Amino acid sequence: MIKKLYHGTKYYFQEPDLNKSRYYKDFGRGFYLTTNEKQAGKWAVRNLAHNDRTHVAYIYEYDFQADSLEDLKILKLLECNKEWLDFVAYQRTHFEETIEYDLIFDKMADGQGGELAEVLEDYSRGKCSFEKAFAIAKSRGSYRDQYCFKTLRALQKIKRQRYAEVYNLNGSPKILKWHNVKEKTNG
Repeated sequence: MIKKLYHGTKYYFQEPDLNKSRYYKDFGRGFYLTTNEKQAGKWAVRNLAHNDRTHVAYIYEYDFQADSLEDLKILKLLECNKEWLDFVAYQRTHFEETIEYDLIFDKMADGQGGELAEVLEDYSRGKCSFEKAFAIAKSRGSYRDQYCFKTLRALQKIKRQRYAEVYNLNGSPKILKWHNVKEKTNG
């Protein structure tokens, strides 16, 4: 089964580079994608000036081979519980080089503001109880998902199909043009 996944960024690139991924994200360093094209668009334009067509960002569309994952070590955080809260709080507050999983996926921890980020940091440092952090995390629940590809082996399961140039129209992504990716030929 092939699933469509999307990545949003202000950078144009040919191939994902795990060395350019950032620390302190929900699942640590990795290449983040979502099944929600609109969410990827928000990721892409979040740091662009509003209503400026001269500065564009990009939404990349990938085909994901979701039925051929038996060779990957996968962490599925399928519900908002203590395991999820502990994992995300740790990843967001620690500089972690160890790669335990090839692929991690579930809901996004925070798409609507900084309150949850602050609570996760306080929880990780012992300044906030599990009950308080859990209540806030649940109340901020999101139906948006994210996939974090953490290894080259995991990245081999995705193939870029096309990309869109977008700009920031009053805080929302506005697509200028989709570009299909041409197959590489030998010769």
